[in-house]
Amino acid sequence: MAELDNNDEPEVLAVVPLPPAVERRRSEVMLARVMVVRLENTMSNSISTLLLRNLSDVFGENDLVRRRAGIDEIFHEDAVFYDPKGGVFRGRDEIDRIAGVIKAKHPDFEYQPLFPPEELGDAGRVRWVSGTPGKPPAYAGTDFIVAWNGRIASVYLFLDNLPQDKMRDLNEIECFVKAVSRRSLRFGITA
Repeated sequence: MAELDNNDEPEVLAVVPLPPAVERRRSEVMLARVMVVRLENTMSNSISTLLLRNLSDVFGENDLVRRRAGIDEIFHEDAVFYDPKGGVFRGRDEIDRIAGVIKAKHPDFEYQPLFPPEELGDAGRVRWVSGTPGKPPAYAGTDFIVAWNGRIASVYLFLDNLPQDKMRDLNEIECFVKAVSRRSLRFGITA
């Protein structure tokens, strides 16, 4: 290969047009890529759906594959999770990791929304309790999210005091169930 001097011009190659069938296929592929990008950007979940899926499909999910699928579906690639203890977790991989750490501490805990999610613009919140099913909740919290194009851009977790009225209701229900069970046993009634 000959070297070019500073004064030499590089050889210009002729532009050869692609055969029509190849050009059509190239155009179809480019159009398909644009459509996929548009579809991804318009796939929209409501704020309420995102809040509830974050509880059940991400932080409430024990199965690693299903949890990751949920994260990929509802979180932006560069989403951020803010933990009240000072942790900031950026990106799907870090959110997946911290969700697994949290779930591993209490694998039997389930999240239960206290009220329907609330939405305001591109943001929303849901108040919840968590604990072993059939037992009083162990802790409570509020998730606040900001969403963009139908996916979570950021999650802010606030740990709350357990709501006393809900605790009282749960204790009353538990006492009622025990009383009915004792009465049923005394009268020989079985389910």
